[in-house]
Amino acid sequence: MKPSPCGRLHPHLRIDMALVPLMICMAIGGRAHGEEPHWSQSEPFGHNVPKGLRADTLDDVQDQLAASGLEVTQGRTEVILTREEIGDYGFVGTLVRFPDGHIQVNAGKTQLRSGDAGRSWKRIQSKFALYSCRTRDGQTLEFTGDGGVGPEPTGRRDTNMLRKELIRSRDNGKTETSEMATLYLPARLKRITLRHARIVQVSDGSLVACCYASFQEDPWVVYPSWVMKTGVIHERRFQKNRIVIIRSENNGRTWTYQTTVAFDIEEDTKERILGYSEPDMVRLQSGEILVFMRTAIGGGIRPMYMSLSRDDGKTWSNATPVTDRGVSPCVIEMQNGTIVVGYGRPHNWLMFSTDRGQTWTGHFQFYKGPKAWDAWNQIAVEEVAPDTLLVTYRHVDPKAKSGTLESRYGDLMGTYFTVKRRGPGPRVVTPPGLVDTEATGNSTISTALRNRDEAVHRRRRVILNDDAGMVFQQLEKPEDFVAEMAATIDTNIDSIWLSSMVGADLYVYDCKVGQQIGEQIYPGAETMKGEVEGFKKHNVNYKMFQAARTDALRETVKLARRHGKEVFASFRMNMVQDSWRPNFQTRWKREHPDWCLGDRSMAGLKDDARSIYWSALNFELQAVRDQRIAVIEDLCTNYDLDGMELDWWRWPMFFKPTMDGKPVEPRHIEIMNNFVRRVRDTTNTIERRRNRPLLLAARVFDTEEISYTLGLDPRTWLAEGLIDILVVGGTYTYYSIETEKWVELARPHNVPVYVSLYRPRGIERDRARTHYHMSRGAAGMHVFNWLRDVEAEKSSLSELGEPEVTLYKDKHYVMSGPFRTLGFRHILREHLVPVRLEHGAWRSATLKIGDDVRAAKASGRLKSTTLHLKFENFSPASDKVIVKLNGTELSSPTWETTQDEETKVTTAAFQVSAPLLVLHENKVDVLLQQAEARASSHVDLAGVELWVRYQDSGSGASGD
Repeated sequence: MKPSPCGRLHPHLRIDMALVPLMICMAIGGRAHGEEPHWSQSEPFGHNVPKGLRADTLDDVQDQLAASGLEVTQGRTEVILTREEIGDYGFVGTLVRFPDGHIQVNAGKTQLRSGDAGRSWKRIQSKFALYSCRTRDGQTLEFTGDGGVGPEPTGRRDTNMLRKELIRSRDNGKTETSEMATLYLPARLKRITLRHARIVQVSDGSLVACCYASFQEDPWVVYPSWVMKTGVIHERRFQKNRIVIIRSENNGRTWTYQTTVAFDIEEDTKERILGYSEPDMVRLQSGEILVFMRTAIGGGIRPMYMSLSRDDGKTWSNATPVTDRGVSPCVIEMQNGTIVVGYGRPHNWLMFSTDRGQTWTGHFQFYKGPKAWDAWNQIAVEEVAPDTLLVTYRHVDPKAKSGTLESRYGDLMGTYFTVKRRGPGPRVVTPPGLVDTEATGNSTISTALRNRDEAVHRRRRVILNDDAGMVFQQLEKPEDFVAEMAATIDTNIDSIWLSSMVGADLYVYDCKVGQQIGEQIYPGAETMKGEVEGFKKHNVNYKMFQAARTDALRETVKLARRHGKEVFASFRMNMVQDSWRPNFQTRWKREHPDWCLGDRSMAGLKDDARSIYWSALNFELQAVRDQRIAVIEDLCTNYDLDGMELDWWRWPMFFKPTMDGKPVEPRHIEIMNNFVRRVRDTTNTIERRRNRPLLLAARVFDTEEISYTLGLDPRTWLAEGLIDILVVGGTYTYYSIETEKWVELARPHNVPVYVSLYRPRGIERDRARTHYHMSRGAAGMHVFNWLRDVEAEKSSLSELGEPEVTLYKDKHYVMSGPFRTLGFRHILREHLVPVRLEHGAWRSATLKIGDDVRAAKASGRLKSTTLHLKFENFSPASDKVIVKLNGTELSSPTWETTQDEETKVTTAAFQVSAPLLVLHENKVDVLLQQAEARASSHVDLAGVELWVRYQDSGSGASGD
């Protein structure tokens, strides 16, 4: 990495770098003849502040903030802790927020906790102070910078080992544990400081932390104007610092050095006196990571720098200055997407960015203490409620004498700010690019935009994603196409999303771009049995629609409008059914075989996903993305749609690395993000033209990690306001969908989350699936590939999406096994069962439920709960199992053995008392005991199921 240049300062900053030499002169020589003493010269820590240094107030920068769409107001200021309560401690402007929203301050000998955004506090004991990390599974962790030993040798000449204290809480700070994390660092690294080691979690679940250190080769320099904490100015020799990244892939237990963010090889103190130190880091909702760094030392004033990573901290941009001054930066990203940085010296400052750190605005001094370097000007910032910041800092006694303890220590203050964002932004309902009609006065558009929030959050108990399979039936008249949908009108289906294509990208509407099904037979079809006959049937339907001047999509829209239903076009981003055809079905694919991820020679590969996906479109190609955009524009322009669904789930292959079983590269992520931005721009343009909302939905995979591995970045789509609705999942592994994490990710951006259910599974199982996911925060259910037997499915469709209806009705929870279909193996890396049992060893499985059975028992509504464990290759004669549910051993099971063509399944059924079962996640532990361990066979826990039955359920539930 090259040394980072000083660069050009932000135009709003008020110090000229030409003044830097003046700082040294003022430190050594005092004021020029005839000039009045500058305010800073009475304070040792301010001895070298240039006389021309300006300090803007919040009023001074309001125009800048407004131009960036921000409205910032300063609220109350109060004393949180007094000097006496804190004691003789420095660096106490600390603030921690836990996943449940509780906040905490740690000031010397006193720690406080608040559950109401700081309106009231209670005393606690805690080591959590600042730079804490909140992980996706609800943990909070932080380096204290204390404890440990090292460096120690590791047996490798180039690596040393260091141990440092890490604190962790799994219950939102109610309890915490201390552990010694092990750091494996280059032997060249001579000193490392973890007090400023902010930790963030990246896309693959790993943890990265930034800290400052010195390597053996970093330069030693002499600074003649070093200021001691006692106020004494003297000369000092020291080694410059650099910012480094360490990484943990095992939840913080061990860490390894990953890279250097910024370093300075200049052997002078003109610009970056200290090199780079005191970093703080934030991972944005877009996935980008920003690091802010101090370069000043002692009483000096030097710029604060920033560096950016777009690949989870592996590589970094050259550091560039973003302020003219700054020590101890503290950075957060608010729920509304605004980045806020607090920093100090002289006095206390805030600055803002609304474009992911590309530009900064509104630098203002919110607090000017009685001393230039008021308690070292160390600041903490947190969002304690939506659009509300709490900033903590120290206030010293104005009568305190410089160089004494009284001039360094003081009360802990808290100031509140309201930061509201207007215009485009993650929490703003109006999507990027729409006109601000309040400013233009256009009442027609204004009404449409005000209706967007109502459109986004309308009632959708059930979204029916119909695969347009009726086009494969012989239709006598246009309305026959919607006959099955019409039969569900009196169910809970509130929104109809019709697949706009079938087969291999053949469209079911009168398309201007692409090819309509039945329009033209493909070359070579005459050589395949049944293909010509099938085409003739499609062609009859095509001509029937043409003669009636309508099509399948238009008939669906008409049905929805007659019955007050919402209607979307669902657009499958890749269709691969032509991979097992002799030739491409569509003209444009036949003309552009190079647009595909592979070629027909892959079709013969055995048990290989490439045999299916060789004909998938390669989204790395501009031409492919242009074609997709053209289709979307055609659909949304010519049909009276309420929205468009981008269905990434069917089929999940978009870039060549996935074909080779590898994750995509960062550039593929950015390609797809730019594509979604283009889609949003297209729908925005159409929305403005027609003066009513046109919503954009995206359907992604069970977890964020799977989506990201394929090239999809929903976190960025949410952060940038690119989508209005998020649909997740759709495989057979219903309970591997991380609904609660998706909801937590989407909630700050005002985006509802719907969970997709692939095909019905019987009313008790359908109830269980929907009840679980809605208990996790899902707004409703998205049913995919249903309407196979409308009359049989109507009972489920009449209950799904209404937890109050299914609350006390029988449910059957069936934990999912692996989805063995070849086309989806590459996206399903985790499953709940089977679990391989080993003789003499405890093994665990998870049972996920959405019923609060304890509350149901207390109300007298619960009838019974029965746990079923299904074992494969289990021999009751020689095998025995001990089963625990949430730590309590179960007894007296009933056994049943069944045999299919391949596998013998033995089922143990346990009657379970309600207090043993908890809402959401239950742990099932199994110990296999055998007369003798088998060498040639194994036993699998192949199924975990729970029946929950209620008094007078009235559901006609089947028995065990």
